[in-house]
Amino acid sequence: MGFFDLFKRKPKKEIIQKEPIMAKLMFNHHETFDLAILVEHLKTQWNASITNISGGNGKASFQLNGETVILTTNTKQISFLEMNSNVSIAYNWVTAEKDLKNHNVHVEVTVVPSLASEIARAQIHNIVLASILTTTNCIGIYHLSQQLLIPSKAFLDIAQKLKNQDLPQWD
Repeated sequence: MGFFDLFKRKPKKEIIQKEPIMAKLMFNHHETFDLAILVEHLKTQWNASITNISGGNGKASFQLNGETVILTTNTKQISFLEMNSNVSIAYNWVTAEKDLKNHNVHVEVTVVPSLASEIARAQIHNIVLASILTTTNCIGIYHLSQQLLIPSKAFLDIAQKLKNQDLPQWD
């Protein structure tokens, strides 16, 4: 290595920006989640550690196994323009257009970026979604990062199958 090599600019390590994992749960009849019921379900059914609970029914945040989860209720429909292209290709939900036409509330479920792996964060997101679906009358999910519409029953069927498998333990 020569003397001038000491002064060469070293390439910076590329920083990968993680995105929040987000989904919108759609409801009819101006419903939302009950925080106490949700937290109890997460603890008993998923053996989750819940800490730093803030907020209440309809708007809350907490840490689930160390990851921050934010729940926000919006008292309006998701714009049909936003979902329109996904409704037309929702082959897993052939009645989506009719079922979602009159939804009047949606709950945004967000797992914020962290140092945890994407898989660990996705698992946390999925168990929160499954717990809300189990404890409410949610009609379906609009999964933003995947641009996918999923009926409640289909998501719960998959979640139950995963719950019964030997999944890796939490980080």
